[in-house]
Amino acid sequence: MISHTRQSRKSVAFSLKASRNLQTQQPTLAQTHSESCSSDASTDAEYHFLSHDYAPRLAHVRMGTPRQVACYSRTGTNHFIYNENSSLRRFVPLTSGGEVRIPAIKFNGGQSKLPEIHRPKRVDQLLQACLESEKGRIALLKTDVVLPRNVLVKMIHGVGKFNVSYANGRLFFEEHEDEGKKLFQVTKLGMLAKYGFQFKYSYPYYYPKSRLNIPNGLNDWSAVIERSIGGLNILMSGEVDCVKGAYSSNPDCYLDLHSRPFGSSSFPHLGKNHWKDLKDWFFRMYLMGIPELFLGLRNTGNNNTVVQTHFLHTEDIPNIVNSLEKYMNRPPWDPQDAVVRAFQTLYVLRDWVQETVDSLEAMPQKGKKKEDFVWRVEMRGKRENGLYVRELSKGENERLWCVKENPSWKRDGEALPLPDWKKKYGIVNRALIRKLRALDLGSMS
Repeated sequence: MISHTRQSRKSVAFSLKASRNLQTQQPTLAQTHSESCSSDASTDAEYHFLSHDYAPRLAHVRMGTPRQVACYSRTGTNHFIYNENSSLRRFVPLTSGGEVRIPAIKFNGGQSKLPEIHRPKRVDQLLQACLESEKGRIALLKTDVVLPRNVLVKMIHGVGKFNVSYANGRLFFEEHEDEGKKLFQVTKLGMLAKYGFQFKYSYPYYYPKSRLNIPNGLNDWSAVIERSIGGLNILMSGEVDCVKGAYSSNPDCYLDLHSRPFGSSSFPHLGKNHWKDLKDWFFRMYLMGIPELFLGLRNTGNNNTVVQTHFLHTEDIPNIVNSLEKYMNRPPWDPQDAVVRAFQTLYVLRDWVQETVDSLEAMPQKGKKKEDFVWRVEMRGKRENGLYVRELSKGENERLWCVKENPSWKRDGEALPLPDWKKKYGIVNRALIRKLRALDLGSMS
């Protein structure tokens, strides 16, 4: 049994409230003015605006040390193996030169299933991996927020749509998948940058170099990382391209692989339209604790031959970006501003959701159960200084779960099967929530 005492999560929204250090009195979120905004395309329900002003005003958000607590391999569209490394890849250094080709990606369903590779990551796999790992179970007892890394990156950029639910004192996030849009279609250039370069410079970790061992496009490996952000304990999952050197079961061995066309800009010679990618790569690496990036630059006029390669340390990327900002007479870029925004979003939303759930428990409403609550959260740009949130209707909630349970469903008008409501708790599988409750109860006994 894990000997870890978990703090009560109902005493306050969370312990950071006691350390706001705000001298002036501020109203609670329950007393805030809820601003309604433009209606969602599919409903007339009102959104409520939650301002970042109700979070601590911080110039710098302290980040805890990232630590791997679990992992999982994906070997098919919906097939995962937990806490094993069959899909882990190792970096193989090669000299520049040689064509980057689009590999033959084979998997059930043929080319029409290609978007399935890039569907939003869910929290179910993260939870399952943690529940089957000793380190993961300990991390679950302490965590406040559970989410895929992509959700946190979108929060940092201030733009995105998310589905959110709350259970056992924890907030769960997933990316919202708009129906009818080809959000996850991969272009030819995207295939070159994602798979061609990755397969050229990395091979399966546990097997010798062989074309027979090249993954089929669905074999990716994800790590689950425990980290604190401004006092909030976060569990996030993210795909890892490969490891450099020996696998240490910690982020210090991870390596990101990226490829872009050769540009005329100063070091690292990215094109004008690709400099913004450096910011995105920085955040994705920084959050997971990935120390280094391997960048390959291709000559698009010569069969995508790799003409330059660079190792970029994560800590050096802001200076590289700011060298261009200075050259373009633009203000310097401070990544901390974006990290503060993400922290404030999590803080304000968690307070608001906690108050909503506590209010329902104090005054029960007929036909409403806290396990049925799912909220749609939207961030509409950095200038908004907040987020928009609304509760999903029963119909939206039902459709959301149906699509999630049937990822191969074609959006061409065919009827979806009815959901099995016994399976769900918000956006999370009910069986996993039951295991989580048992873990919480065991830690207090």
